[in-house]
Amino acid sequence: MFFRTLQAERMKLYHSPVWLAFLILPILPAVMGTFNYLQNVDILQDQWYSLWTQHTLFTCYFFLPAIIGVYCSYL
Repeated sequence: MFFRTLQAERMKLYHSPVWLAFLILPILPAVMGTFNYLQNVDILQDQWYSLWTQHTLFTCYFFLPAIIGVYCSYL
């Protein structure tokens, strides 16, 4: 019975474009954070730490709620 449930969920995921959101939504804040870091490289002194904080800023404040919302609506 559990195998049939997993198979049905796999079929549902195969026909749904929701997997695209899980690929694009993490890439967008990484690109935006890198672009923001490169624009402010003279102000931000700690190189890797500043880049990490820019990625975290864009991911957590803007895109993580969207990823969680897409995941919860899919369930």
